[in-house]
Amino acid sequence: MEKSFLCLVAALNESILTSKIFDELFSFRGAAKEVVLLGPGTPFYPVPFFSREITAIMGTRIFDPLTMLTVVSEAGGTKKLHQIAEKR
Repeated sequence: MEKSFLCLVAALNESILTSKIFDELFSFRGAAKEVVLLGPGTPFYPVPFFSREITAIMGTRIFDPLTMLTVVSEAGGTKKLHQIAEKR
């Protein structure tokens, strides 16, 4: 018996882009009105995503790469990283 799902918003983490299961997970979106690709590694070039019916991309933009490298090298974590970044 096949299950059907009804959702208004489907949120997909950007990690699916490198896991080779994008098409499989994307197929579960059903008739969602909004399909969002999100996560800190989300590319900010929307064209290939919007052409695939993704309606929004959300990620983290780093404005100060040297500070970001310092935070990462000191194991600063996501909370510290977001203090020096812009969420979009």
